Amino acid sequence: MMYVAWEHNPQGEFHDDTGVHWLYWLGIGFSWFVAVAGIPCLMATAVSCILFLSRRR
Repeated sequence: MMYVAWEHNPQGEFHDDTGVHWLYWLGIGFSWFVAVAGIPCLMATAVSCILFLSRRR
């Protein structure tokens, strides 16, 4: 997604003649990391904990 953001670059938001606007560009990368990796990891952890606790009874 960072590549797509770099190529799309609406209104020079991520890079322009002055340089790279790292905060915006890395913000896009971090938000997609959370959506793609963070949420599934949290869900897998929750399911694992529920299964572990249900087996202890």
